[in-house]
Amino acid sequence: MINYTNVKHGNDLINFLVNKDDYASLDELESQLGLSRRGIFYILKKINTSLSDDKLDNILNIAGVGYFIPDETKKTLLNNYSGTQPVTEQFTKRQRCQLITWQLINHHPVSLTQLAKHFDVSKHTAISDLNNVKNTLTSHGLDVVQTATGKILSGFEISQRNWVLEALNDRDSILYSQIDINPSRLIAINTEIHKLEKITGNYFTDDALSTLDEFILWFLERIKDPDNQLPDSPLRTTNVDSMSINWSIKFLSDNNVHNFSESYFLGRIINTSQFYRVNRADGLIQRIFPISREIVDRFNAVSGANVSPDKLELTLSTHLLSTFYRSKFMIPYHHPNLEQITEGFRELFAFTKYAIRPFEKFINGHLSDDEIALIALYFGGELRSIESRRGEQPDVLVVCSSGIGTSYILQQQLAQRYPNIEFSQPLSVFQFKNQDLANIKLIISTIKLSTDSGIPMVNVSPLPSKHDWGVIGKALINAHLSDDNFNEASVNALIDVISNYARIENFDGLTDALRGYLNQRSKPLNQKRTSQNGLTSLQKLLPIEHIVYATRLSSWQHAIEQTMMPLQNENIVKPAYAQQIIRLTNTNGPYMVLGNGIMLAHATPNDGVLDLGMSLLLVKQPLSIITPGHPNVDNITIVIGLAPLDQTSHLSALSQLMKKIQNPIWVSRMKQSQSADDISRLLAQP
Repeated sequence: MINYTNVKHGNDLINFLVNKDDYASLDELESQLGLSRRGIFYILKKINTSLSDDKLDNILNIAGVGYFIPDETKKTLLNNYSGTQPVTEQFTKRQRCQLITWQLINHHPVSLTQLAKHFDVSKHTAISDLNNVKNTLTSHGLDVVQTATGKILSGFEISQRNWVLEALNDRDSILYSQIDINPSRLIAINTEIHKLEKITGNYFTDDALSTLDEFILWFLERIKDPDNQLPDSPLRTTNVDSMSINWSIKFLSDNNVHNFSESYFLGRIINTSQFYRVNRADGLIQRIFPISREIVDRFNAVSGANVSPDKLELTLSTHLLSTFYRSKFMIPYHHPNLEQITEGFRELFAFTKYAIRPFEKFINGHLSDDEIALIALYFGGELRSIESRRGEQPDVLVVCSSGIGTSYILQQQLAQRYPNIEFSQPLSVFQFKNQDLANIKLIISTIKLSTDSGIPMVNVSPLPSKHDWGVIGKALINAHLSDDNFNEASVNALIDVISNYARIENFDGLTDALRGYLNQRSKPLNQKRTSQNGLTSLQKLLPIEHIVYATRLSSWQHAIEQTMMPLQNENIVKPAYAQQIIRLTNTNGPYMVLGNGIMLAHATPNDGVLDLGMSLLLVKQPLSIITPGHPNVDNITIVIGLAPLDQTSHLSALSQLMKKIQNPIWVSRMKQSQSADDISRLLAQP
């Protein structure tokens, strides 16, 4: 007899596999141990964790064949754990508290002495556990009271059942090792649930089905005692789906229970379980569909993301159907990773909380943070899949605060200089935090980012200096994405050849031109678009009315406000837009400064943009941008204001402007301008 694990039924499972000559199917394990499928999975997971800790090979499963213990592991178990005393079962505090509650709900009085002995802990620990249980049960409307026979549970029957259901919704709950399983009865329950699925057209997820199987098994055993049954209601009207109620009535009748209140209760539990497919013709789901689209629209508006309502509508509506019933019938849902989501993905959680208000209005109530966290995962998953649907998986992520302005300029230059490397579309910080980083080799950002991903990251200006390009090139080489040395050698060789036959007037200009030629792309960059009246996209978005000329301003904040004033006067942006740009600069430092005294001032569309527009300010007296916590001081004389409606509509004009501001001669002439007319003429030059 092998005594290796402290997990209930764990040694039984090990001994069965050790003594079996061939493989054991899941059905055999269920039958042999009298446990459910999830109970078997729970035990296997715990045993394999212990085996891994002991540097032993895990119990393995060959698909379609069965489970077995590898020979080396079997030999070690037989040599070291045969005939030993049974291992004292050790539990975590959470497991002990769940087991104490389980005893109380199943009408087993508990005492401090009994708990200390059962769990092999001190009385002090038993007191702490019991206090924890009391606090948890209080939140469920239940209480622990002292009697002559020990401590017992006091409270409504439905509240006790709800606690069990909530505990079973946790796939790692220790309760799965406690429920006594009759395999044939479990199969019968499962068969009846599948019949219900065909009747309603609503199909449960595997996890929901497993939870329902075990909960109903426990529930049927519990209500054998008439004292545990709900008072039978004389009313037969209900606001629960009639098909689920009719199924519940027949199901309980077949199990010798004739109580409408119990049928109504079971119908509620059925409807609050999670579905993976729903009947689209159902009246309730038809009402939820437009609400789901509105939720996605609100999420996009506040986050600046581009989640497609068409792709998420059905999935989100399917989830919201069971959310509706959980809210309506006050069935609590507990998310096991709530703190991780609310803390690690604060923006995602906050945006989701804002987005779901139409659904809260529909149910005339508020969703718990646990429910919101679950919905947030749908948006997080969709955000991660958006990039993969664009085409090739990027090697390098390009990030700025909004994903619209400065990172677009940087992304274009990177793509032009390194055409063989796949750079991401410009990402905002929010999009970056919800990005799948599995295959990313490098992150290039115009602002400082905090991440523990372990992926190399470089911070550069949107218009990289010679030093910045050196940093980028080295990072790409270290990430095994580029061999800059090859191109630099080629450029230097060509310079040597040219210098033998011609006089080089502009060495830096020729060097850049040769780099561009060697790195030329197979398809051209955005071409300058000209409308029928002869105006370029840049001229249309940046007319003379949007140009501000000033000799002196009091501060960089004042410069941003003056830059946005023409757009504000034409109702293109709200007054709050300029203030948001100032806040972003104070928070992230002068990351919007492109270099050469030029700043691209912008925020996201949902920060107060009403229409697409651009503006430009030239101040003759340079202004210093000094922000708290950021040692870099940048001087600016040109501020370009950008009001984007989305991530694409401004790109043609911005591309044209980018080409100009990368020309030092053009920038020098711009700074020498003496009026808005001078600036306008320079912008019109090809």
